Amino acid sequence: MESPSAVPDNTSAAETVASIDDLMRKILIRLPMKKLSRLRLVSKRFASFILTLDFNRASGLVFPHFIDMIRGFYVLANVEPWYEFTPFFVHDDEDEDRKEEYYDDCPFDGKFIEDSSGVRVIQSCNGLFLCRSHVGRKFRRIYYVYNSTSKKYATLPVGVIDMKTVRGMCLAFDFTKSPYYKVVCVCALSSRSKDSRFRIEVYSSETGAWRSYEESFTSRVHFEYGVYWNGAIHWIWSTSDDQDQPIYFNPDMDRTPKVMPALPTLDGDYKTRNCYFGESCDHLHYIDVYKTLTQFSVYEMKKDYSEWFVKYKVDLSNIGSNLFSILAVIRGCDLNDDDDPFLVLKLRGNVIRYDLNRGTCETIAWFMGDNDRYTISKCPAAKTPLQLIDCLCQV
Repeated sequence: MESPSAVPDNTSAAETVASIDDLMRKILIRLPMKKLSRLRLVSKRFASFILTLDFNRASGLVFPHFIDMIRGFYVLANVEPWYEFTPFFVHDDEDEDRKEEYYDDCPFDGKFIEDSSGVRVIQSCNGLFLCRSHVGRKFRRIYYVYNSTSKKYATLPVGVIDMKTVRGMCLAFDFTKSPYYKVVCVCALSSRSKDSRFRIEVYSSETGAWRSYEESFTSRVHFEYGVYWNGAIHWIWSTSDDQDQPIYFNPDMDRTPKVMPALPTLDGDYKTRNCYFGESCDHLHYIDVYKTLTQFSVYEMKKDYSEWFVKYKVDLSNIGSNLFSILAVIRGCDLNDDDDPFLVLKLRGNVIRYDLNRGTCETIAWFMGDNDRYTISKCPAAKTPLQLIDCLCQV
């Protein structure tokens, strides 16, 4: 009598392996990212299987927010410790398991990379952090790409670049499209600080080499403060009092940046108090908050770059103060909802979660110690919170 578990004689070895792989995929896609990260250490086969692009694409399809599991963000401080971790869920006593997972290995400090001068994180991008050594002179800086899930990092080979001309570096990474990341480096044509002509160099983790684009362009944006979305890096913050045209650069398609639609402004003589510009779950948002006003709009950019449109209307008059700062716009983080949008605000040392659909507020965290440590500037990119997203990418 044939055993129920026996493989039929007419089943090929390839078919058997394929059926086992399919079963393994169905099991693994339901595991939390932290457990998957540990499973990679079990065997080379597990590591190879989990890290394949097909597996991660399948994970995104079966479990829509698997890739973009945003646990929270780090707010940059003015003094050590440089980072304060804030989760995106409300503190309650009934969800201890979730709390433990969210706070696991958090927070980190500037010593997570072995660099005697210390390290500052300058950008987060879909689970990877772009970091640089914390030294005074630009031409001596070392750049790193760090994965906080695996706690691995890679040092960027910048020896071919004249570091005196570097005006900004940004990560371009989307694991649903490629397991490799790119780093976009904007260089001035000369080392003079006021030089407004630039060119671009792109590093690829796939080739381990830089590619130079000799075409030059002119702009007056802060190239240190880029946001990755839709396959491109976007810069909107101007270096002058007059707002320059926002631009974007796709490292897979472009040789020089392209122009975006102008930023939306409010009619009338209003002075901007603080702004927000960031990406969440494949949506690019912009907010401009004006002094004395507690009502504003959340704008979103269309995928074809045709226009900014109003996505949400916000009224914060019920919070009792207009002295708030916008830390983040978050979309699609509720696994039971395709789009559960909320604002994250800083108000009197508290972190507030504002539901964009219901108009309700909840305190989710508070900053420890001196509140002046976490000053948010008008151009918030210098203090923009760094999203913590679990990621299995190899660096």
